[in-house]
Amino acid sequence: RQIITGREMGELLGIRGTVAWKRTPEYYSDDWHGRWATECGGVMMNQAIHTLDILQWCTGRPATRVSGRISTDGLGEYIEVEDTAHIRIEFEGGLVGTFYATVAGSENEPVEIHARLEGGRLLYRSGWLYRWESDGRLTLLVAPERQAKGDKAYWGIGHRAQLEDYYRSVLGGTP
Repeated sequence: RQIITGREMGELLGIRGTVAWKRTPEYYSDDWHGRWATECGGVMMNQAIHTLDILQWCTGRPATRVSGRISTDGLGEYIEVEDTAHIRIEFEGGLVGTFYATVAGSENEPVEIHARLEGGRLLYRSGWLYRWESDGRLTLLVAPERQAKGDKAYWGIGHRAQLEDYYRSVLGGTP
């Protein structure tokens, strides 16, 4: 966000985010996942909302128009809610962003945000930030302080970092 809003690489020309994960029928076998009455939504309510929030925050601009579609493309026999969504966001100043999310994928891919700026491209991939050079090379700009591990590494380190910050605040008596 600092590179984008500080215009270190020029004006932001476009931005897109992707969440491509896999959820199995077993994931939805309890009594609340995948039901409108208990989960209140699917991929956008439960998984992708965090990445969409980050994408919007990175622009530093308010959205002025949003359009999109949801569908149940791969898990329809197991869930009532959507498993796939695509969104187009118009931001103040004419900037266009796109967002795609699915839990009907073939595997759990890392979350990605791509930003196209006048001076090049940025790629954020699960805590790692790269400058995408015109010749296709990736130059690492920021690495996470620690790397996500285990079955849910594709989430990145966000959940753990939020929980640690919460407990630090509670135990330290700070907001």
